[in-house]
Amino acid sequence: MRLDRPSRADLDHEVQEAWEALRYWEERHERLPRTRLAARREAAAAAAAWRVRLKDAERAAYGPPVWEPLAIALRLHRVPERLERWRRRARRALIVGVASLAALAGASAALIAVVVERLLG
Repeated sequence: MRLDRPSRADLDHEVQEAWEALRYWEERHERLPRTRLAARREAAAAAAAWRVRLKDAERAAYGPPVWEPLAIALRLHRVPERLERWRRRARRALIVGVASLAALAGASAALIAVVVERLLG
């Protein structure tokens, strides 16, 4: 038996421990009131760190995901910065457009209500 290689039970224990810690920090983040900013920031940072540890523990225990070789071959594992910036801008523009349409629809409904009341009233 090699001493430098962890056993399957140790790897499964690490995965289980990472899941429990991640659940704890995510639930703590949800339970904390919004006014406790520093504590919420700490919980969010700890949850992010445990997500990374969980991913590493799962990779060590179970190997890489099935889709990973295909993503690497197609270079899908890394989105170029220009594309990422464009995506953020497009999302912002979509949000502004939807909000503008909602405001226009609300204003139109109010105008129609006033006109109908004056005609019938």
